[in-house]
Formats: sequence, C-alpha cells, structure tokens
Amino acid sequence: MERTRTTGISIEAGCRIIDKRYKGQRIYARLGEVSQEEAEAYLAKRINEVRAAKLFGESPRRTFREAAMKHLLEEKQRLAQKFRISSDGGLRPKGQKQLDDKARHLKLLDRFVGHLALDEICDDTLEPFISQRHHDGVAAKTVRLSLEQVRRILNKAARTWRKNNQPWLRLQPPVITMPKGEPHAPFPITRAEERALFSELPLHLADMCLFKVNTGLREAEVCELRWEWERKLDDGISVFLIPPAHHKGGDYNRYRLVVPNSIARAVIEAQRGKHPEFVFVSPKSGKPLKRINNNTFRPGRKAVGITQCRVHDLKHTFGERLQAAGVSHEHKQILLGHRLENITTHYSMPRIQELLDAAEKGGRRGGFGLAGARRRSFR
Repeated sequence: MERTRTTGISIEAGCRIIDKRYKGQRIYARLGEVSQEEAEAYLAKRINEVRAAKLFGESPRRTFREAAMKHLLEEKQRLAQKFRISSDGGLRPKGQKQLDDKARHLKLLDRFVGHLALDEICDDTLEPFISQRHHDGVAAKTVRLSLEQVRRILNKAARTWRKNNQPWLRLQPPVITMPKGEPHAPFPITRAEERALFSELPLHLADMCLFKVNTGLREAEVCELRWEWERKLDDGISVFLIPPAHHKGGDYNRYRLVVPNSIARAVIEAQRGKHPEFVFVSPKSGKPLKRINNNTFRPGRKAVGITQCRVHDLKHTFGERLQAAGVSHEHKQILLGHRLENITTHYSMPRIQELLDAAEKGGRRGGFGLAGARRRSFR
C-alpha cells in the first residue's frame, strides 16, 4: 500500500483509501480511482463532521457503507434468532445463505454508492449501478433485490437508528424506482415434454427432476433432502419431514410434510446406500448437489425446445396435474408446501393416506412405479 502526501490517505491498486483516526473516531472509505485533491476534500469534510459532532452534539453524515455494515450486523443477529445457532456457534445453512446473499448485493452496491452520504442516495446516484448491471445481462428481478437492500437501509437510517438523539438520515427516505422486467409466467410441461427433457439429462439429475415433479418440492429442498428426515409408517409407506430451517414454506415453526407417490418412492429406493446422509448426491464426487439448474439442465431443455421451462416449473407442473386430477384445494396446498400440517411426532394414518391418494393422482399413469421401469423410460 502506497502512502500519499496526506496522512490517512493511501493508494492500493490505483484505488485511494482513507483510513484515519480523528478524536477517537475512525474515518474509513475506499474512494476508488479519484484524484488526490478529491480524496483530501472528502477527508476534510468527514473531519469537519466529526468535529461538529464532538463540539455541538451534531450527528455526522453517515455513509452508505457505514449503514450497510450496521445493517448486515443486525441481519446476522436476526437470522441467528430465527434459525438458531448451529453446534459450532455459526449460523445454520439456511440463515448463512440468506446473510451471504445480502452481503453479495451490498458488495456490488458499495463500488458505486458506498462512499456517498445517506442523504445523497437517490435514483440519480443509483443509475450508474443499475446501468452497469443491465449491461452485464443481469435480470431486472436481481437488480430489484439489490435495490430492496437500499430501501431497507434508508428506512432504518431514517426511522430506527439514532446517534445523539438524531436519526442517521434526517430526511424522509427517497422513493427508489425499481426497474421493471418481463414477468416469467409459470410454464408447466406436458408428460411428453417431461419424457423428452429427462431423457436428455444424466440419470442422477433426471432422478432429482422426476422426484421434484412428483412431490412439488423446491430445488433447494430436493438438493438438501436427508435420510434422517424419513419416517417409515405402516404398510411400507414412508414420508419425509423437512425441519423448519430447511424449507421455504412461510411458517418456520412447522415441519414441511412430503408424501411421495409411487414414482417418487421408486426414485428414493434407487438412491438408498449411495450416501449416509443425503438422498441425492453427485455420482462423480459422492457429495450432495447444490442445484439442479446447472450446465446440464439448461442445454437439455434447449435440446427439446422448451427453453422457457425453469426448474421451478416442475413444481408448477405437479400443482397443475393435481388440479387437473380433481385434488381438493386443501390437499393441493399441503402437498405443494403452501400450507403446513402441524405434524411432528404423531402421524394420523387416515390423513397420510388421504394425502398419498392425492399425490398418486399427480403421478404418471401406466406402470411407472418400479425403479427399473423408471430408468428404461428415460432412454
């Protein structure tokens, strides 16, 4: 790191960095590729703010970077309470993933607005960030996720955070305009499209997709499915109970009940013995897969001419088939995980049988139950 003529200002890889302590307070900012004069002017402004705060009790103008760091710390505490702390003292996987996603969005924003004061954040100052993300081919939905973090930070700075009885942001939070993109309508696939698509996939990925289209699970729920969640009941029936921290059902205090039909059970039986913990693993590494939507799934859907089909559309497909088969709205909601049954250690067999009968109606007709038949149908 190269020092400059002004104490507290240095250069690293062409980026000017301010790191100075003044009256017991640290002033830190990565300003990017700015001139020495601009860096000195910024430092002088921040020193004046700290001096005014010490002499007159005024609150300094906080930067977006400071607010983002405080926001992430609060989010970590909130997620720790929501998902509880794991045995090693860290966040549980689902909570850590949410925290990592927020940090990733804020890191992208920091390059453009991190050094700006909170009252300088508006549509105009965010426009370079939005333009760059669009130039990189990022979907409007992803850009909106980043801007939602900006909204939350500005709202908390104006309404919650205080210093010397003064809010971090003294102005009313500005309206942040969200970029609009083309909505992605659900695209349920036909049984012929299902056969064609799955035949283009490796067997382990086809197994996961077949299980998904017959259970209505989300992608992450399939990838994280574990044997310890299986509960074997009477008459050879088994269900899975996904713990609250591992499903996205809107109610984090209840288990997600999964009732596999005969097709899904055939998939499960084909996976036994492959891994002691996870149901679905990579045949090459023997480790659980993190996603289905990978470089094999996308070419597969292109090969059969259904590029608009997303992995999540397999869940929509299961829902449409349940509805077409006349399954009641209540049973459909439970099977899709939109409504969670209050089931922990007690299982009502008549209730499970009702759900199993409903799940069978959403499965494939015509002798597709055994694993061997399932595999022959792909090729």
